[in-house]
Amino acid sequence: MPIRLRLEQGFFAALRRLWIGRGRDITDRVLHRRTLVIAPHADDESLGVGGTMARLASVGTVVHAAVVCDGRHSQKSSIYTPDRIAAMRSQEMIDACAALGVPAGRVHQLGFEDRHAGDDPPRLRDAIARLIDSVRPEQVFSPLGVDWHQDHRAIAAAVRSLGEAGAIPCPAYEYPVWLYNLRMWTFSSRVTPRAVLGLRRMVRDLAPLRPVSAEVGPWLPAKRAALRAHKSQFENLTGEPQWTFLGPDFLANFLGSRELFFFPPWSRETPALGD
Repeated sequence: MPIRLRLEQGFFAALRRLWIGRGRDITDRVLHRRTLVIAPHADDESLGVGGTMARLASVGTVVHAAVVCDGRHSQKSSIYTPDRIAAMRSQEMIDACAALGVPAGRVHQLGFEDRHAGDDPPRLRDAIARLIDSVRPEQVFSPLGVDWHQDHRAIAAAVRSLGEAGAIPCPAYEYPVWLYNLRMWTFSSRVTPRAVLGLRRMVRDLAPLRPVSAEVGPWLPAKRAALRAHKSQFENLTGEPQWTFLGPDFLANFLGSRELFFFPPWSRETPALGD
Protein backbone atom coordinates (compact mmCIF):
# COMPACT_ATOMS: atom_id res chain seq x y z
CA MET A 1 0.00 0.00 0.00
CA PRO A 2 1.41 3.44 -0.90
CA ILE A 3 2.64 5.56 2.00
CA ARG A 4 -0.04 8.18 1.33
CA LEU A 5 -2.81 5.61 1.73
CA ARG A 6 -1.25 4.17 4.88
CA LEU A 7 -1.07 7.63 6.41
CA GLU A 8 -4.65 8.38 5.42
CA GLN A 9 -5.88 5.07 6.82
CA GLY A 10 -3.98 5.64 10.06
CA PHE A 11 -5.35 9.16 10.39
CA PHE A 12 -8.98 8.06 10.07
CA ALA A 13 -8.45 5.05 12.33
CA ALA A 14 -7.13 7.37 15.04
CA LEU A 15 -10.02 9.77 14.48
CA ARG A 16 -12.56 6.95 14.82
CA ARG A 17 -10.93 5.75 18.05
CA LEU A 18 -11.10 9.28 19.41
CA TRP A 19 -14.77 9.67 18.50
CA ILE A 20 -15.75 6.26 19.83
CA GLY A 21 -13.79 6.86 23.01
CA ARG A 22 -15.55 10.11 23.83
CA GLY A 23 -18.97 9.22 22.39
CA ARG A 24 -22.03 7.58 23.91
CA ASP A 25 -22.67 3.85 23.65
CA ILE A 26 -26.10 3.34 22.06
CA THR A 27 -25.81 -0.44 21.59
CA ASP A 28 -28.78 -1.25 23.83
CA ARG A 29 -30.73 1.93 23.16
CA VAL A 30 -31.31 1.15 19.47
CA LEU A 31 -32.10 -2.54 19.88
CA HIS A 32 -35.91 -2.85 19.78
CA ARG A 33 -36.95 0.19 17.78
CA ARG A 34 -38.61 -0.03 14.39
CA THR A 35 -35.83 1.22 12.14
CA LEU A 36 -35.49 3.06 8.84
CA VAL A 37 -32.07 3.25 7.18
CA ILE A 38 -31.84 5.83 4.38
CA ALA A 39 -28.99 5.20 1.93
CA PRO A 40 -27.99 7.62 -0.83
CA HIS A 41 -26.73 4.70 -2.94
CA ALA A 42 -26.88 0.92 -2.78
CA ASP A 43 -23.92 -0.09 -0.56
CA ASP A 44 -24.08 2.92 1.80
CA GLU A 45 -26.52 1.05 4.05
CA SER A 46 -24.10 -1.88 4.37
CA LEU A 47 -21.01 0.28 4.82
CA GLY A 48 -22.47 2.60 7.43
CA VAL A 49 -25.15 0.63 9.26
CA GLY A 50 -24.77 -3.00 8.13
CA GLY A 51 -23.69 -4.43 11.47
CA THR A 52 -26.44 -2.63 13.35
CA MET A 53 -29.05 -3.69 10.79
CA ALA A 54 -27.99 -7.33 11.16
CA ARG A 55 -28.00 -7.10 14.95
CA LEU A 56 -31.48 -5.56 15.03
CA ALA A 57 -32.89 -8.08 12.54
CA SER A 58 -31.40 -10.97 14.54
CA VAL A 59 -33.62 -10.14 17.53
CA GLY A 60 -36.75 -9.57 15.47
CA THR A 61 -36.65 -5.78 15.20
CA VAL A 62 -38.40 -4.53 12.06
CA VAL A 63 -35.81 -2.89 9.81
CA HIS A 64 -36.58 -1.03 6.59
CA ALA A 65 -33.88 0.13 4.16
CA ALA A 66 -34.37 2.78 1.47
CA VAL A 67 -31.96 3.65 -1.31
CA VAL A 68 -32.55 7.07 -2.85
CA CYS A 69 -30.42 7.02 -6.02
CA ASP A 70 -30.39 4.42 -8.78
CA GLY A 71 -26.60 4.25 -9.17
CA ARG A 72 -26.66 4.41 -12.97
CA HIS A 73 -23.70 6.81 -13.14
CA SER A 74 -21.49 4.95 -10.68
CA GLN A 75 -19.45 3.42 -13.52
CA LYS A 76 -18.23 4.46 -16.94
CA SER A 77 -18.46 1.40 -19.16
CA SER A 78 -18.64 0.62 -22.86
CA ILE A 79 -20.02 -2.83 -22.00
CA TYR A 80 -22.76 -2.09 -19.47
CA THR A 81 -25.34 0.60 -20.22
CA PRO A 82 -26.46 2.96 -17.45
CA ASP A 83 -29.82 1.16 -17.36
CA ARG A 84 -28.08 -2.17 -16.85
CA ILE A 85 -25.92 -0.73 -14.08
CA ALA A 86 -29.01 0.68 -12.37
CA ALA A 87 -30.78 -2.68 -12.59
CA MET A 88 -27.69 -4.45 -11.26
CA ARG A 89 -27.40 -2.13 -8.30
CA SER A 90 -31.10 -2.50 -7.53
CA GLN A 91 -30.69 -6.28 -7.25
CA GLU A 92 -27.47 -5.88 -5.27
CA MET A 93 -29.38 -3.76 -2.74
CA ILE A 94 -31.98 -6.51 -2.31
CA ASP A 95 -29.32 -9.22 -1.98
CA ALA A 96 -27.25 -7.20 0.50
CA CYS A 97 -30.27 -6.45 2.69
CA ALA A 98 -31.21 -10.14 2.64
CA ALA A 99 -27.73 -10.95 3.98
CA LEU A 100 -28.44 -8.52 6.83
CA GLY A 101 -31.83 -10.09 7.60
CA VAL A 102 -33.97 -7.45 5.87
CA PRO A 103 -36.50 -8.99 3.44
CA ALA A 104 -37.13 -7.57 -0.03
CA GLY A 105 -40.55 -6.30 1.04
CA ARG A 106 -38.84 -3.85 3.40
CA VAL A 107 -36.39 -2.53 0.81
CA HIS A 108 -37.54 0.74 -0.76
CA GLN A 109 -35.98 2.14 -3.94
CA LEU A 110 -36.85 5.78 -4.59
CA GLY A 111 -35.34 5.91 -8.08
CA PHE A 112 -33.67 9.33 -8.11
CA GLU A 113 -31.01 9.72 -10.77
CA ASP A 114 -27.54 9.06 -9.43
CA ARG A 115 -25.58 12.29 -8.75
CA HIS A 116 -28.75 14.38 -9.14
CA ALA A 117 -30.59 13.79 -5.86
CA GLY A 118 -30.33 17.48 -5.00
CA ASP A 119 -31.56 18.87 -8.32
CA ASP A 120 -35.10 19.28 -6.98
CA PRO A 121 -34.95 19.67 -3.17
CA PRO A 122 -38.75 19.86 -2.63
CA ARG A 123 -39.26 16.63 -4.60
CA LEU A 124 -36.54 14.88 -2.60
CA ARG A 125 -37.94 16.13 0.68
CA ASP A 126 -41.46 15.01 -0.25
CA ALA A 127 -40.26 11.54 -1.26
CA ILE A 128 -38.49 11.06 2.06
CA ALA A 129 -41.49 12.45 3.95
CA ARG A 130 -43.77 9.92 2.25
CA LEU A 131 -41.32 7.14 3.10
CA ILE A 132 -41.29 8.15 6.76
CA ASP A 133 -45.09 8.35 6.85
CA SER A 134 -45.30 4.87 5.34
CA VAL A 135 -42.69 3.17 7.53
CA ARG A 136 -43.44 5.10 10.75
CA PRO A 137 -39.98 4.43 12.20
CA GLU A 138 -39.00 4.69 15.84
CA GLN A 139 -35.45 5.61 14.80
CA VAL A 140 -33.81 6.75 11.58
CA PHE A 141 -30.26 6.31 10.27
CA SER A 142 -29.35 8.69 7.45
CA PRO A 143 -26.16 9.98 5.77
CA LEU A 144 -23.84 12.34 7.56
CA GLY A 145 -24.50 15.96 6.63
CA VAL A 146 -20.83 16.78 6.09
CA ASP A 147 -19.99 13.77 3.91
CA TRP A 148 -18.31 15.30 0.88
CA HIS A 149 -20.59 13.84 -1.81
CA GLN A 150 -23.37 15.81 -3.46
CA ASP A 151 -26.05 13.12 -3.09
CA HIS A 152 -25.17 12.44 0.55
CA ARG A 153 -25.33 16.12 1.41
CA ALA A 154 -28.59 16.69 -0.46
CA ILE A 155 -30.27 13.76 1.31
CA ALA A 156 -28.89 14.81 4.69
CA ALA A 157 -30.25 18.31 4.09
CA ALA A 158 -33.69 16.93 3.22
CA VAL A 159 -33.74 14.75 6.34
CA ARG A 160 -32.56 17.69 8.47
CA SER A 161 -35.31 19.89 7.03
CA LEU A 162 -37.93 17.29 7.92
CA GLY A 163 -36.44 16.84 11.39
CA GLU A 164 -36.41 20.55 12.11
CA ALA A 165 -40.05 20.75 10.96
CA GLY A 166 -41.04 18.02 13.41
CA ALA A 167 -41.76 15.44 10.70
CA ILE A 168 -39.28 12.96 12.23
CA PRO A 169 -40.53 12.63 15.83
CA CYS A 170 -38.01 9.96 16.78
CA PRO A 171 -34.26 9.62 17.40
CA ALA A 172 -32.10 10.04 14.32
CA TYR A 173 -28.46 9.15 13.76
CA GLU A 174 -26.13 10.08 10.91
CA TYR A 175 -23.53 7.67 9.57
CA PRO A 176 -20.32 8.59 7.70
CA VAL A 177 -19.17 7.15 4.39
CA TRP A 178 -17.20 9.64 2.28
CA LEU A 179 -15.85 11.35 5.35
CA TYR A 180 -13.11 8.70 5.14
CA ASN A 181 -11.57 9.92 1.90
CA LEU A 182 -9.23 12.90 2.08
CA ARG A 183 -9.42 13.45 -1.68
CA MET A 184 -13.16 14.11 -1.35
CA TRP A 185 -12.27 17.00 0.96
CA THR A 186 -9.15 18.32 -0.74
CA PHE A 187 -10.01 17.53 -4.38
CA SER A 188 -6.37 16.59 -4.81
CA SER A 189 -3.82 13.94 -3.88
CA ARG A 190 -1.11 16.63 -3.66
CA VAL A 191 -0.49 19.51 -1.27
CA THR A 192 -1.89 22.57 -3.01
CA PRO A 193 -3.56 25.79 -1.77
CA ARG A 194 -6.92 24.27 -2.69
CA ALA A 195 -6.08 21.12 -0.72
CA VAL A 196 -5.15 23.17 2.33
CA LEU A 197 -8.46 25.03 2.12
CA GLY A 198 -10.23 21.68 1.90
CA LEU A 199 -8.52 20.47 5.07
CA ARG A 200 -9.52 23.67 6.87
CA ARG A 201 -13.11 23.05 5.81
CA MET A 202 -12.84 19.48 7.05
CA VAL A 203 -11.69 20.60 10.51
CA ARG A 204 -14.47 23.21 10.65
CA ASP A 205 -17.17 20.70 9.67
CA LEU A 206 -16.03 17.86 11.92
CA ALA A 207 -15.34 19.82 15.11
CA PRO A 208 -18.98 20.18 16.31
CA LEU A 209 -20.05 16.58 15.59
CA ARG A 210 -21.47 14.59 18.52
CA PRO A 211 -20.41 10.93 18.21
CA VAL A 212 -22.20 7.79 19.39
CA SER A 213 -21.42 4.17 18.59
CA ALA A 214 -22.85 0.65 18.73
CA GLU A 215 -21.18 -2.75 19.20
CA VAL A 216 -21.46 -4.94 16.09
CA GLY A 217 -18.53 -7.38 16.39
CA PRO A 218 -20.57 -10.61 16.29
CA TRP A 219 -22.47 -9.36 13.23
CA LEU A 220 -19.44 -8.49 11.11
CA PRO A 221 -19.75 -11.75 9.09
CA ALA A 222 -23.25 -10.66 8.00
CA LYS A 223 -21.93 -7.20 7.18
CA ARG A 224 -19.11 -8.67 5.10
CA ALA A 225 -21.63 -10.86 3.24
CA ALA A 226 -23.75 -7.80 2.50
CA LEU A 227 -20.75 -5.91 1.15
CA ARG A 228 -19.85 -8.86 -1.08
CA ALA A 229 -23.36 -8.66 -2.54
CA HIS A 230 -22.51 -5.18 -3.88
CA LYS A 231 -20.24 -6.70 -6.52
CA SER A 232 -20.34 -3.73 -8.89
CA GLN A 233 -18.81 -1.52 -6.20
CA PHE A 234 -16.08 -3.83 -4.93
CA GLU A 235 -15.01 -5.73 -8.06
CA ASN A 236 -14.08 -4.82 -11.63
CA LEU A 237 -16.84 -6.73 -13.37
CA THR A 238 -15.80 -5.91 -16.94
CA GLY A 239 -12.04 -5.57 -16.71
CA GLU A 240 -12.25 -2.07 -18.14
CA PRO A 241 -9.63 0.36 -16.78
CA GLN A 242 -12.30 3.01 -16.17
CA TRP A 243 -14.38 0.70 -13.96
CA THR A 244 -13.81 2.03 -10.45
CA PHE A 245 -14.28 0.11 -7.22
CA LEU A 246 -13.65 0.53 -3.51
CA GLY A 247 -10.49 -1.16 -2.28
CA PRO A 248 -9.66 -2.90 1.00
CA ASP A 249 -7.98 0.23 2.38
CA PHE A 250 -11.31 2.09 2.18
CA LEU A 251 -13.35 -0.88 3.44
CA ALA A 252 -11.14 -1.09 6.53
CA ASN A 253 -12.87 2.07 7.78
CA PHE A 254 -16.12 0.12 8.18
CA LEU A 255 -15.07 -3.25 9.54
CA GLY A 256 -14.31 -2.44 13.16
CA SER A 257 -16.22 -3.94 16.07
CA ARG A 258 -18.20 -0.72 16.60
CA GLU A 259 -20.19 1.32 14.11
CA LEU A 260 -19.82 5.06 14.44
CA PHE A 261 -22.74 7.48 14.16
CA PHE A 262 -23.33 11.15 14.92
CA PHE A 263 -26.28 12.65 16.73
CA PRO A 264 -27.61 15.70 14.84
CA PRO A 265 -28.73 18.76 16.82
CA TRP A 266 -32.28 18.56 15.44
CA SER A 267 -32.89 14.98 16.58
CA ARG A 268 -35.80 14.55 18.97
CA GLU A 269 -33.81 12.67 21.60
CA THR A 270 -30.57 13.56 23.34
CA PRO A 271 -28.34 10.68 24.46
CA ALA A 272 -28.66 10.39 28.22
CA LEU A 273 -25.68 10.42 30.54
CA GLY A 274 -24.58 6.91 31.35
CA ASP A 275 -25.92 5.35 28.13
